Amino acid sequence: MAPGAFDQRPLEDRGDVLVFTSGALTAPLEIAGPVDVRLTVSSDCPATDITAKLIDVHPNGKAFNVLDGIAEVRFAGSGTASTVTVTLGSTAIRFGEGHRIRLHVSSSNFPAFPVNPNSRESRIAAVLTDDRVAKNRLHLGNEGGCAILMPVVPD
Repeated sequence: MAPGAFDQRPLEDRGDVLVFTSGALTAPLEIAGPVDVRLTVSSDCPATDITAKLIDVHPNGKAFNVLDGIAEVRFAGSGTASTVTVTLGSTAIRFGEGHRIRLHVSSSNFPAFPVNPNSRESRIAAVLTDDRVAKNRLHLGNEGGCAILMPVVPD
């Protein structure tokens, strides 16, 4: 996989990528330090991955990846909601005035991360015997929550 920032808009038409976008920033916003995404999720599978990607959307619409991360979630039972924190890593970036902050949430970010069989089987097993497609649910509002935790640099 080539390093660097790439326009993420082609991914946004996929049915397995949820997209959340802020309004246009009325002033620059600087963040410096670790960034996490906290989500409440459930699945029809005993284990799955949750991926998150922080994106800088320029006024011309181009959307460039800043950070991404993955967390494996193991569930007590089908449909049981669990809160997961996806660690994206650390950065120092200035989102310009007129830019938007975007978040992609999915259950996969291949080839950046290996595919999860969504069973409890190791993802590095030579032969997967119990791989399946996960039907995951993101719980919002009164059912759970979604938050980007990032250290904002004061003016």
